[in-house]
Amino acid sequence: MADISKKKEAIRYLEQGLKSFESMNIIDKEYYQCLSKLGTVYLDYFEMDRNENEKYLILARNINKKLQASYRKLGSSKAYATVLRQRIEKYNKV
Repeated sequence: MADISKKKEAIRYLEQGLKSFESMNIIDKEYYQCLSKLGTVYLDYFEMDRNENEKYLILARNINKKLQASYRKLGSSKAYATVLRQRIEKYNKV
């Protein structure tokens, strides 16, 4: 249960951070790091209960699409984006 609440807190924190970046039109290295980490936490949360948390797989897929579309701009976040893409690929049939 503690792990679930930590994941929910991480999701809230990263979603708020992402909204802040977007409201200020800041699309830089830190934005992509935040986006990559949010996608990873969404996927982690989905994997905790795949039946109940399917919407988080959809959210992670949406983030993956954004990251792949901006791959050349990611800088040091490329590694995170690549790992996220590889993890999501195994759920392409879900």
